[in-house]
Amino acid sequence: AGDRAQAKKLLDESLPEFYEKHRASVDEIVSTTISNAEATEAEVAELIGTRTMIMLLVGVGLAGGVAAFAYSLSPSVRRQESEMARIQSMVDQSPTSIMFADANFELRYMNASSAKHMDHLGFRLPSAKAIGERIDSIFGDPDLPSRPAELPAEKQINIGTDVVDVQISAVSDDAGNFLG
Repeated sequence: AGDRAQAKKLLDESLPEFYEKHRASVDEIVSTTISNAEATEAEVAELIGTRTMIMLLVGVGLAGGVAAFAYSLSPSVRRQESEMARIQSMVDQSPTSIMFADANFELRYMNASSAKHMDHLGFRLPSAKAIGERIDSIFGDPDLPSRPAELPAEKQINIGTDVVDVQISAVSDDAGNFLG
């Protein structure tokens, strides 16, 4: 029974002081932790802001560089387009009949002079139906070249009462690949 009174005295007198010291230590730890977390958050926010600004500046710089590069190419592209249009016009308006057949020897292009001669001379096919047909079928001559190795070739072909001089040459790309 006496221990109980002593325990109560201890609880009432000594423990509150220890509790207050413990509580003050816990509060100080919590306060320090919150301050450290707030400082870390502020540092991270500043770092994110700086990196975001750097990324934006790099992005704007890259976009400007790409635009400048494209702009620098623009005159060259326009010159090439102009040159291609000029050559296409010369071929289209040439008084000489010019045709292009692909690698399978199927007709893919003919200028106005070719169409006029085909229709005037009475070829097997009218010019309007010739595109996509094989050239040996168009000229009605199975002996026309059908392989790149047979080119260049020249042949005279009878079309009705007329004789047509046919000259066939290979067209290749920059790498030397046969196009037609």
